[in-house]
Amino acid sequence: VIAVGTTDSRVVAYHRENGSIAWSTEVSNSSSGPLEIGGVHSSVDYLLVTGTFGPDGCLVALDSLTGEIGRYGTAFAPTEGSIIGSPEYVPGRMCYVLYTESEMIYIYSADFSSRLVHDLSAEGMQCVPNYLGNIYVEMAGGGNYIGVVSDSAELLVYPFVDYTEDSDDWFSYVPEVPPEDLPDD
Repeated sequence: VIAVGTTDSRVVAYHRENGSIAWSTEVSNSSSGPLEIGGVHSSVDYLLVTGTFGPDGCLVALDSLTGEIGRYGTAFAPTEGSIIGSPEYVPGRMCYVLYTESEMIYIYSADFSSRLVHDLSAEGMQCVPNYLGNIYVEMAGGGNYIGVVSDSAELLVYPFVDYTEDSDDWFSYVPEVPPEDLPDD
């Protein structure tokens, strides 16, 4: 299907073959009302809808075949502040990672049953990341890391383990050569 968000809080999916409507779903929450849709993103298991309920953001997972909200109608993932960009899927950890305008990183399990929140400003990174997503390192024990790259080329890496608590194990690398002084090739 090809899905689009509308200004009246609906996601409409069209059949690729003939353009007819496959399904249409209103994305709303009984306590917050209709979602102001910011984007519709494809992912491994769901169509991910980002948007806002007032000042706060929300990630909603829709079944791409039926338009139903995933996890039996409970796949609403609230965030502090609007979501910036597209949620990234981290296959080795089976989770989604996203960034909000409140400088928070959210990590949601693929089934939306667990989440981890990390305040990026606590790491001293006071900018919108140029990259947020999976960094996979192949080594004997394997390694799946979530990486954040700032516009000043600072790299923050989080060796994600589980959803039980946030970790102080973030580590950063700041290049000695400013990005504007690097060669173009």
